[in-house]
Amino acid sequence: NEAVLTWDQCRDSIIAGIKRMFANPKETSEENHNAWMEYKLKEGWVLGPIKDGKLKTHPNLVPFSMLSPSQQYKDTQFRVIVRTFFGLERLS
Repeated sequence: NEAVLTWDQCRDSIIAGIKRMFANPKETSEENHNAWMEYKLKEGWVLGPIKDGKLKTHPNLVPFSMLSPSQQYKDTQFRVIVRTFFGLERLS
């Protein structure tokens, strides 16, 4: 089971990820995930079996290579969507 976080609980992390893509337009999904993980750890989050905004636990606080394929795909899609939406991704 995974606790659903509200926009207020996710906003700062998402905005930080978007800003990071602007500052580092060529970074990989793995690099972006590692930066997200560092951000969450600094905010007091710890590895835990479920995502819980009250306890600040998250199962994805692991290196990118240890994420499930679906989580790696989600991170890659986040990167593609942000890069495309803000014009950082040029389609050839």
